[in-house]
Amino acid sequence: MKIIATALLVCFLTFVAIFTKVLLNKNTVPNNTARIVLPILFTEDQVFDTNDLIGHPYILNVFASWCTTCQEEHKLWVEVAKKKTIKIYGINYLDTEYKVKEWLKKHGDPYTKIAKDYSGKVGSILGVTAVPETFVFDKNGKMLLQIHGNISKDILENQILKLIQ
Repeated sequence: MKIIATALLVCFLTFVAIFTKVLLNKNTVPNNTARIVLPILFTEDQVFDTNDLIGHPYILNVFASWCTTCQEEHKLWVEVAKKKTIKIYGINYLDTEYKVKEWLKKHGDPYTKIAKDYSGKVGSILGVTAVPETFVFDKNGKMLLQIHGNISKDILENQILKLIQ
C-alpha cells in the first residue's frame, strides 16, 4: 500500500511540475509554421495568405472585440503602427464583423490587413489558446516567437523588436 501511495505522489508531483512549467512559460518558440489562408475582413473575395508576407518580418496579432485584454494591448499596437518599424497583421478571432468594425472605429486600426477567423481555424493551425495571442515571423516566414496573453512595452522592446532587427 505504501508503494502505491508513493507512486501516486510521484506521478502527481510530476504532473504538477510539467503543468507549472507550461503555464509559467508564456513566451515560446513554436514548432508550427504552417501556412494560414483566411478571408480578409470587410471584403468578399480577397484572402489573407501568409505566403504573401514572405520577404519582410512581421507580427501576427490574434484579437477579438469582446476581449478586454486585447483592448489594453491594442493601444500598444497603435503606437507601433505609427512608428512603422514593422508591419502588423491582425486576425479577428471568434468575433463578428459588425462588432469588430465598431471596435476598430473606436480604438484605431494598426493593422496592415486583418483576416477574419470566425470558426477558430487559426487556433488549430497555430495553437491559439486564448486571445490576445501574438506571433513574430522573420522575413522567410519562419515563426520566431509565440506570446500568449497581453504584450507589454517591455516584451515589445526586449523580445519582439530585438528578434526582427
